[in-house]
Amino acid sequence: MRTFYLRIRPDRISLLRFLLEGYDGLAVLSTLDVRLGLVRLIVPKARYGELWRLLAAISGELASESGADAALQSAQPQQLPKQSNSPIIRHSY
Repeated sequence: MRTFYLRIRPDRISLLRFLLEGYDGLAVLSTLDVRLGLVRLIVPKARYGELWRLLAAISGELASESGADAALQSAQPQQLPKQSNSPIIRHSY
């Protein structure tokens, strides 16, 4: 399994969850901070490429708004997942 942290528009978390449900077993989405749009995706290694193709196809719809960017930049580091040293995206193996 691989773990990814993404920051997306908060109003798009439901859309991402809905799309992932359509790809049975592609990834598990957990919302870490709805206000910041910070989510965690856990994906089987065998479906890694498929997930990234989906994310690339819908990235414009998920793009973070500038207000969320500013809020995340002002957040204290301990508020972010310990595995993440990047607020945008982080892989854990």
